Amino acid sequence: MTNTTDSPTPSFPITLLAPVAEALESSDPKARAEAFARMAEEALELAKQAPSAEMFQFWGGLHEDFHAEAVALLAPPKPKRRWFR
Repeated sequence: MTNTTDSPTPSFPITLLAPVAEALESSDPKARAEAFARMAEEALELAKQAPSAEMFQFWGGLHEDFHAEAVALLAPPKPKRRWFR
């Protein structure tokens, strides 16, 4: 197996995840947070419709991860600690 720096060309068109990838590559934290929030909502809906416990856990875990990322991106920066002598 050889490593290359070129991105592989997909053998099929990427249509479902392309808008998500575009939003996540944005330099705007709010746009990235909105993308993660939307994915969290969709994962929660899929968890509700899951036919098995394993799929419920899978989608529920993704919901939690996406939600945590959205919250972290929207959270105000933590103040720097100041040490006084």
